[in-house]
Amino acid sequence: ADIKAILKGLSDKSMWVTFDDKPDEEVLCRWLAKVRTNKRSGIAHIKLDEDLVPYLFDLKNRFTSYGLRNILCMKSQYSIRLYELLKSYKIQVTKTFTIEEFKKLLMIEDIKSYNRFPSLKQKVLEPAMKEINEYTDIDVSYREILKGRKVIKLEFHIKDKEHL
Repeated sequence: ADIKAILKGLSDKSMWVTFDDKPDEEVLCRWLAKVRTNKRSGIAHIKLDEDLVPYLFDLKNRFTSYGLRNILCMKSQYSIRLYELLKSYKIQVTKTFTIEEFKKLLMIEDIKSYNRFPSLKQKVLEPAMKEINEYTDIDVSYREILKGRKVIKLEFHIKDKEHL
């Protein structure tokens, strides 16, 4: 793979982060603050986002580990977040969330258009599922759990692709 394309992909990725010392604030961070390459030697010098550095050095305790190649092709921010979430539960084969929990975990609980499940399904859930299954190391399916005719929970089934 072309290292410059990979670094550009990583540089273009951003995420909202809440830091422990300011739980009421969110900061939009990019993984990389700067990338400098030497054309002759092919060496790349990478400067990490300074806000993320303390967290990056404590990765095992703070984050779910996965290969970067799993998210570089994803277009939807919800795909990345849902992948991270489901990957963190990969020891469990099945994980169930209420619709409210699901929206909160994806940080979309305040987006009014997602209050209707068909909109949530079309704009968030289906695109994320498609990208996760197409680009990552896990295979995910889900089942809608109903109360009457209303969807109240989502039951996700997670498998490593290696074991399929």
